[in-house]
Amino acid sequence: MIKRALLLGIVAAPAVLMAVDNVTVQASATILPALTLDELVPLNFGRVVAPPAPAAAGGPAAPQPRVILNANGGAPVFENGTANGGGGLATTARFRVTAPAGTRFTVENILPFDITHTTIGGNVMRVTVHEVQSDHGGPAVVLAGNNHTVQAGGTEEFTLGARLAVAPGQRPGLYQGNYRVTVTYH
Repeated sequence: MIKRALLLGIVAAPAVLMAVDNVTVQASATILPALTLDELVPLNFGRVVAPPAPAAAGGPAAPQPRVILNANGGAPVFENGTANGGGGLATTARFRVTAPAGTRFTVENILPFDITHTTIGGNVMRVTVHEVQSDHGGPAVVLAGNNHTVQAGGTEEFTLGARLAVAPGQRPGLYQGNYRVTVTYH
């Protein structure tokens, strides 16, 4: 009985070795040029009048005072006690992407960021970028899932809409900050 099992094992081994095969296959890669992103117009909420600080604590919470700049470039919207301080300085952020015509790209989500009082540290206001709009038509869309196509001239421009949260009694002065805008191939 033991001899048969051993003999079968020897006979089966050459069949397994002969089933091995190999093939030569090709690998490739296409290198694309980097997308180029330039800021054309900075994000500027203009001159804003903050609502006064409440006289006493307590009572129901008031809605957050804020200024909204829509991506379509319309006039700023002042809500919940904020007011236009005049001067007409408000601008939506505007960017240009340069790449081969027909390139599809996405503007990645932009995290909320703070702008800080330039002379008194610790005084901040929160900015939230909420929409993006291409120069080639269509409505403004939320950042998540936006897609754009570079036009025949090799460029595509877009604007960003953002909201600025202004605290009642916000300290007067100039506030500035930085944020990151990233475009990726789609």
